[in-house]
Amino acid sequence: GSSETPSEPGGLTVFVEVKTRSSTAFGNPEQAVTASKRAHLLAAAQEFMRLHPELEGGWRVDVIAILRAREGEPPEICHFENAVTADQP
Repeated sequence: GSSETPSEPGGLTVFVEVKTRSSTAFGNPEQAVTASKRAHLLAAAQEFMRLHPELEGGWRVDVIAILRAREGEPPEICHFENAVTADQP
């Protein structure tokens, strides 16, 4: 997976975790965002915001799940806004 840090207009910084799978044999892509990974994403986002005080406003962590369909078919893409929060186990 990879994390991106695009910033939306209006001062909201959005951190994005992208997960891709070619099948659901091991679960859906978003299921790969484990408790450990969520903790890491939150810590990284908090540190990034601490190091960049010029980025005023709020922030959130989204997950984009991509499931590649069969050859010749478009992938299924799901965007989960605010998917990682501090109150998750």
